[in-house]
Amino acid sequence: MNKKQHGFAFVELLLVLVITILLGSLALSYGEKGMKNQEINHFFDQLVNDSLLIQKYALNNQTKTAIEFNFKLHTYTAKIVSSDKKLFVRDMPKSMKLNKNSTVNRIAFNENGNASYVGKIIYDYIGGNRALYVYLGSGRVAVK
Repeated sequence: MNKKQHGFAFVELLLVLVITILLGSLALSYGEKGMKNQEINHFFDQLVNDSLLIQKYALNNQTKTAIEFNFKLHTYTAKIVSSDKKLFVRDMPKSMKLNKNSTVNRIAFNENGNASYVGKIIYDYIGGNRALYVYLGSGRVAVK
């Protein structure tokens, strides 16, 4: 009597399992990298928006404002310069470091909304670096 065997052999099941694990680990590693890139992009978007916010605050309230960076605590603080009153504090990604070639270490605006300091702040992070430029005149801030 000839019986047909149904099902898969143990070796075939192991092969499918190994391929599934390899594909899963690849997807996980690329997903993690994408999450870190998204965190960096979000940080720079938030920083540009915060600089516009303190510029408008300086203009509307006729006072000097600034964003100061604390790379040891991985935070930046927006404040009113004359009274040292904090407007808000935000966290930075832990991988961020200040590059020694940066020309300024804070973003500040005078009563007219013009930038008090101009230059660039270069941020080093895993995977590269980006520079935040503060321009004269309107105090425009851009990331490149």
